[in-house]
Amino acid sequence: MVTSTADHDIAVGTWRDGRLGIIRGDRAGNKVFGGVIHREHANQWVDIEAGRRPDIGQTIAIMAFFQGGPVPVPLEETIEIIRFLEAANESRDHGGREVL
Repeated sequence: MVTSTADHDIAVGTWRDGRLGIIRGDRAGNKVFGGVIHREHANQWVDIEAGRRPDIGQTIAIMAFFQGGPVPVPLEETIEIIRFLEAANESRDHGGREVL
């Protein structure tokens, strides 16, 4: 489901196993890109401008992929992320209703 205003969108997705995915997009305010990754035993702040990024190993794997290396994220997970974003867009386009 998505809640939108002129300046912000918040998308909340709930998976069958109880996990939540939340994305907040801002079209106004500060220009900082970042986020918080909530994990079972710890949280991790991601602040691109300050150089705080998640696991550098992930970044190296992605860079290697673009140079012909192995795919760093399983196809099923990539599809799941894309579906979450598509559902958020669909919800926003239909007044915030729940999309299954």
